[in-house]
Amino acid sequence: MSNVKKLMMTAAGGDPLNVENVFNTFLYNGNGGNASYVNGIDFAGEGGLAWFYRRTVPSLSQSNFLVDTVQGGTKYLTASTTLPLYNDNSLVTSFNSDGFTLGNTLANTSGDNVTWSWRIAPKFFDVQTYTGNGSTKTINHNLGSVPGFIIIKRTDANLYNFACWHRGTDSHFAAGGVTTLRLNSNGQGYTGYDYGSNLNLNESQPTASSIEVKELSYEGGAVNGNGGTYVAYLFAHNNSDGEFGPNGDLDIIKCGAYTGTGSTEQDIDLGFQPQWLMVKGVTDNNTSWNVWDDMRGWRFDDATHAAGYNRINFDQASGYEYAGSNYSAVALTNNGFKQTKNESWYNASGKTYVYMAIRKGPTAVPENASDVFAADKSPNSNSPRFISGFKVDIGMQRRRGSSGVYGYDLNNRYMDQDFHRTGSTNGDNGTSTMNYDFMNGYDNDGDGSSDFIGYMWRESPEFCAVSGYKGTGSARTVAHTLQKVPEMIWVKNRDQTISWSVYHSALGNTKQASLNANTAPSTGVSFWNNTTPTSSVFTVGTAGSTNSNTRNYIAYLFCSLDGIAKVGSYTGNGSNQNIECGFSNGAKLIILKNIDRAEDWLVFDAERGIVSGNDPALRLNVEHAEITNADAIDPYSGGFNVVQNNNAETNQNNDVYIFYAVAA
Repeated sequence: MSNVKKLMMTAAGGDPLNVENVFNTFLYNGNGGNASYVNGIDFAGEGGLAWFYRRTVPSLSQSNFLVDTVQGGTKYLTASTTLPLYNDNSLVTSFNSDGFTLGNTLANTSGDNVTWSWRIAPKFFDVQTYTGNGSTKTINHNLGSVPGFIIIKRTDANLYNFACWHRGTDSHFAAGGVTTLRLNSNGQGYTGYDYGSNLNLNESQPTASSIEVKELSYEGGAVNGNGGTYVAYLFAHNNSDGEFGPNGDLDIIKCGAYTGTGSTEQDIDLGFQPQWLMVKGVTDNNTSWNVWDDMRGWRFDDATHAAGYNRINFDQASGYEYAGSNYSAVALTNNGFKQTKNESWYNASGKTYVYMAIRKGPTAVPENASDVFAADKSPNSNSPRFISGFKVDIGMQRRRGSSGVYGYDLNNRYMDQDFHRTGSTNGDNGTSTMNYDFMNGYDNDGDGSSDFIGYMWRESPEFCAVSGYKGTGSARTVAHTLQKVPEMIWVKNRDQTISWSVYHSALGNTKQASLNANTAPSTGVSFWNNTTPTSSVFTVGTAGSTNSNTRNYIAYLFCSLDGIAKVGSYTGNGSNQNIECGFSNGAKLIILKNIDRAEDWLVFDAERGIVSGNDPALRLNVEHAEITNADAIDPYSGGFNVVQNNNAETNQNNDVYIFYAVAA
């Protein structure tokens, strides 16, 4: 952000908004009574839209309805019908500064529910209501930018469809009238002097301050009937002019179009990784409004991985959440999304599709370690078994008292039930019940009775990130979302039995270590192509562990963040020495390895105990049960202390050690 823009925003009493301030996907299980749900959206002060969907046991009156602060929390529209505005005094009993409160209503009955929340904000979203005049009418709005997508619904009468305009439709049709879609229908776009002309944006294009509607022939009262009442939801399109994020220079919402190729791979580059996506076919009937988000399950993979794609259709009144291989045609990428096969709903050859995508959050750099990392032991008997207090993106777990488990089980929310073991060379293991369908933790693959330790990370700028990619067999770069130079990267080939590759800044770009082995690091250009990562990409060479042709990979990226995390190294001295990490209350997690000798990867955590005396230790690369009778690490407020034992695993004189630590 320029200094001028910063000064202007400061003078106006505002700071750049982060995506987590204006959009949220919230999962909950209703309790059948009054309940407040905190999602971080300021409905009370700023206003917005809460779009509810029943993921289980849906019906006409129980799934897919919209509630906004302008019309009030006791009124709702059903997105899959032509019904007018309904009243329900126990629906949203209050819009709060950090979420909403629900009563004993259809939005809070038992079962899995999801709510998508849009906050009113310039260059993101706006809500307007108006009364029609039966001819031509201008509706002012507060987006401050040209809308990318508009939904209009008549609220006082039945049998009127939701009228939708999208910036991507007109450019794909010949002259003869604007193209209009119906939110409550899977039909194709309507053009010319038909339904589309009612939202007459072809003759009078929308501007950064207004849109124009008029009535002509078919369904004459749909958007501007004389005396009719209407609501308009306006979504922005950031085209390198977004003013979000810490520096006020990020785009967070894109509304675009693409033409299907019928091929098995087509990448749609958004310039960011999305957390929410809507896709609708325009030129064919029977193409529903399809919605994915990263909370309910959305994978990096191609169509060879069947599970984990949980799709919702806005237009289906009796619909529900779909999952499985038939719905896996749209996969997540680091820069957008991709079509993975010839599927008529998403990628038929020559057909037109429109989309709306919202950037993954958070975009703010974390300020407290407890907001982005947690450790929990002896899992709860109820779900989620591991408690974090935040949305978990990466989970790593292990039984403490059992051998034969090949290190830790490690996966992330983009892999569904596939996981890897840090002590194994195997590709995807698909039998895990590790589950990220929670707002405050994740489930392990045990029954809650075993003695587990679990670690949980939230993807955040300058802290940690997950990247998925397909190998090419030739040196290439891989995009990432860390927004800082990664100092440690763990890479696993998901399709083959082959070792993990670990990049660490202390090793440099010519070496790699194996997470599943105690061996000293190896040297070779084929791992990282002798290229240091940047704040936007890392480079892989031709090694099978990092870039075999057509193989799928998953990468975990970590970096140092003042007061929160430290990726570093130290030289052993055989005596007590403090390892400075810049923390104030010691470390919650420590992972370290001797890189001069064949020694194991050791794991210590404060949940099991980092104390003056014997410390419980586990290993990433072997199946040994927890060791409890050795004193290797002592507490130190600025990081951790390695004790005077001249032990090759932690403090051999003149040996070099790499480590990763997270603050308590």
